[in-house]
Amino acid sequence: MAARILLLLAALLVPLAASAEPKRGGGLTYAYLSGPGTLDPHVASSMVELEVIHHLFESLVAMDGSYNAKPVLAAKVDIDPDAKRFAFTLREGVKFHTGKTVTSADVLASFERYKRVSPNAEALADVERFEAPDPDHFVVHLKKPNAVFVDVLKTPVYPFAILPADQKDKAGREVDIVGTGPFSLGEWVKDSHLVIKRFDGYVADASAPGPDGLAGKRTAYLDQVRYNFVPEANARVAALQTGDADVVGDIPPELAKRFESRPEGASRSATTRWSTRRARTTRATP
Repeated sequence: MAARILLLLAALLVPLAASAEPKRGGGLTYAYLSGPGTLDPHVASSMVELEVIHHLFESLVAMDGSYNAKPVLAAKVDIDPDAKRFAFTLREGVKFHTGKTVTSADVLASFERYKRVSPNAEALADVERFEAPDPDHFVVHLKKPNAVFVDVLKTPVYPFAILPADQKDKAGREVDIVGTGPFSLGEWVKDSHLVIKRFDGYVADASAPGPDGLAGKRTAYLDQVRYNFVPEANARVAALQTGDADVVGDIPPELAKRFESRPEGASRSATTRWSTRRARTTRATP
């Protein structure tokens, strides 16, 4: 699942058409099997949900392209020799979609909520306490040594996403969809479509040369991405063929063969163990 998430995030952070210098602007329509049941990151585990969530929310650390833990909202993490104390220094100036600056109070509230509502709360069972000694630092104290604790926090499933502190007491699936990611939620009509829009206040990690899995310097070139929920595989294929979709997801291998006879360059695919995603590449970059 992790490999699929990394692949799909990369697809939406760069234009579909080949270009020496990517240009900002334009939109993308994605015909997908179904819509998410929730966009609450702390309780989300399905691919349908996570495909969207990882564009909206970020964590202290995340999985890079080599499946290692890499800082995202954290600038660095200092680990005591006994592997029981982990001190995270936050990146400066990171904003929520509301424009509010992220502080350690938001991180503390998010971890406390995660421990209360997430099905993955057991991952924090060895935590003795959390601390937010000042706005820029967040500290985790463990009951016993765990040298791989930071790796626990990189999970792309039930992600340890940072939410505004005022969401702390919200029940599972009840949070406001406000994160720090390169896209913000535009519109969500259940059983129909969902739109995410580029967040122009996004503060990318300037220390990284470019995107790296779920980490690195992430740049959203598209103005928006529209997910259309299309249950029938044949209808998704037809949408791509007629130009009603730029990308289609979960295409069974037997239907993907329809594109093999198309002119070279008319489309390109990304294949997983179970299905194929196909993207039109004939549309000019705006």
